[in-house]
Amino acid sequence: MRQILSPLDGIRSPFGRLMSSTAPFTPAVLFGASEPGVWYDPSDLTTLFQDTAGTTPVTTTGQSVGLMLDKSKGLVLGPELVTNGDFSAGSTGWTVSGGTAAVVSGQLVLTVSGASAFFTQSFATVIGRTYKVAGNIIAITGGPNFYGIRKADDATAATNVVSIRTSIGDANGVFVATATTSFIVLQVNTTGSTGTFDNISVKELPGFHATQGTTASRPIYGINPVGGRRNLLTWSEDFTNAAWTKDQTTVSSNAIAAPDGATTADLLLETATTNFFRVSQSAPSTTGVAYTYTVYVRKHNNRRYVCVRSNIETTNKNIGFDLDTGATTYVASGWTASISSVGSGWYHIRCSATSTVTSAVAITASVLISNASVTTDTIPSYAGSASEGVYIWGAQL
Repeated sequence: MRQILSPLDGIRSPFGRLMSSTAPFTPAVLFGASEPGVWYDPSDLTTLFQDTAGTTPVTTTGQSVGLMLDKSKGLVLGPELVTNGDFSAGSTGWTVSGGTAAVVSGQLVLTVSGASAFFTQSFATVIGRTYKVAGNIIAITGGPNFYGIRKADDATAATNVVSIRTSIGDANGVFVATATTSFIVLQVNTTGSTGTFDNISVKELPGFHATQGTTASRPIYGINPVGGRRNLLTWSEDFTNAAWTKDQTTVSSNAIAAPDGATTADLLLETATTNFFRVSQSAPSTTGVAYTYTVYVRKHNNRRYVCVRSNIETTNKNIGFDLDTGATTYVASGWTASISSVGSGWYHIRCSATSTVTSAVAITASVLISNASVTTDTIPSYAGSASEGVYIWGAQL
């Protein structure tokens, strides 16, 4: 969601803060003094998970949501609760049973001598609070029927178990403590098998996170309009994500303060080649619906011109802007366009088609860098420079 500025901007809100006349509203300001409350943001895929353990993220429409993180505390993790999680001090702080443990090249190698081997460590938890577990399963040999990183409320992992990872790769998951002492458990099964682990971590994740334990009752994530408007673009404030296609460009994340004041805006740079320079994403459309594409853009170094390009009008058309003067240099037929300054060199670019989509095609929303004023529907192409580009943030379709 974005703030719609009104004549009330610049006066004090009922919360006692002076409302800005330039920066878009963000719910984070409601919790600036640690006020109690919750902030659930279904448009932020980084806070949605298909399971209550937070091990399987929601990535696309149609997936069920078992966990939704509360953003009111900033999703800032607490202090580290695991001792020697990187095994730099050998096996200090850990207990091994059912096998042997050795630290090789800074990584733990757990070998099974009985039916199962456990490498455990206890830590204090507060009942009802949420904790995040992270770690790496580096390798496995011998074909065990189970190996992984788990959280449990007893040292043998027999009750209240949350499996954080059961395959090679990075482990990420959460659990809600049900006891005042919890355990992190590294486990390998089958006699003679070995598992290699590293970078084990447990930290509190403050907030009131929402879960739905009954699979059949979980809501389904969707971005199609259901009684309102939805942003069809995913990762709209993280252009480094694979959801965005980069053509002859590179993206650096969190390069500068965005219009809302947080350092979350990305830097889009050209590559040193002769071509066009673009970042884009496609989204499905619905026949008979009108669409509007918006994005925040700011000049970097000498690139004052930018081109927004989309096929909302069936064929791809351009809208050109000058980031020095805040002027629109070109508007394709069938389009309307506007550009407005929001302070600190940022401009809010808004483009919309005057007619509705006549066939359900994938709509592509693009931002192109240009070294000259855009005055036609031709894609700007020129010899790029790796130091030139624009800042971008907050794309919406």
